[in-house]
Amino acid sequence: MKSISIFGALVATVLIAFPSHAIQLFGDVQHADALPEPSEQMKAVVHRKDVQLLQQRPTLAPQVPMQGIVSGAAPLQGEASGRAPLQGAVATLDRPAIEWFRIPRWMAGRWHKKGDLTLSVTDLATGRTGVPNVWTENEMSVHWGHQFDRAGNVWHANFIPSERDGNSENELVRFVAVAQKCEVSTPEQLVTRTHYMVTKSLDGSNQVVDMFQQETLNAYISLETGELDNKSSNKMFHMNGQSYRVGILQSRFGKIAEFVPTNIDRGIDMRQSLADYLHAHQLDDLIPQQVTMSTP
Repeated sequence: MKSISIFGALVATVLIAFPSHAIQLFGDVQHADALPEPSEQMKAVVHRKDVQLLQQRPTLAPQVPMQGIVSGAAPLQGEASGRAPLQGAVATLDRPAIEWFRIPRWMAGRWHKKGDLTLSVTDLATGRTGVPNVWTENEMSVHWGHQFDRAGNVWHANFIPSERDGNSENELVRFVAVAQKCEVSTPEQLVTRTHYMVTKSLDGSNQVVDMFQQETLNAYISLETGELDNKSSNKMFHMNGQSYRVGILQSRFGKIAEFVPTNIDRGIDMRQSLADYLHAHQLDDLIPQQVTMSTP
């Protein structure tokens, strides 16, 4: 189990004024001012045993935002975006929907990071920002890319919802990604938005001590060194949708393996899944050769 970066157990020593309006990052991309309260269906997906706690404001607001990392990016806009849900089924952790999206060619492959640098933590109630610039060890390997299309573009499949667990300060932290979207996509850069539902419980028990929502904006660019630079802005919301803290962190990944297509993932034929997705979105000219359409 990988550790999850926590921004603020580290005391911020530099405080500056910070505007209370919507936070703007990565060009024109902004965090949401507020999030809606989770639906009953989302509550059931996120926590199977303690869904009643999702109706409450967290009693122990975290000291700092956390970074939830999903292997891959969010769906591209336009013809390269969209969801390919399982037919006749509601997406769950056990039976997720598949999100297909194109990624920049240089991004395809396996990458590794050693940790994260916390750049800032802001209390939205007071408008004060701490700038700790503190390094946190958080070693992790991720991959991007599942399949080529006929034109040589690389496509990645995310499974929504998906879960990633980690430990922090003797607590089990559970991130469930419930929605994803691409905000900017160019051959040089990818900016994504992911909505997480987060629960914290005492390590070794099922006692939930905190629940909150988190919106993460990730910007990915390629550096001249060949590294992948990831800037992440993580805004935290109470379960009623009110925001209260935001933190920005930076990670650098080194490439450890070139891209190799994945033909089977979680028992799913990924070649067939991509072909079906492309056909459903009128992109038949991109369907790889020797792949036929599934019968409706």
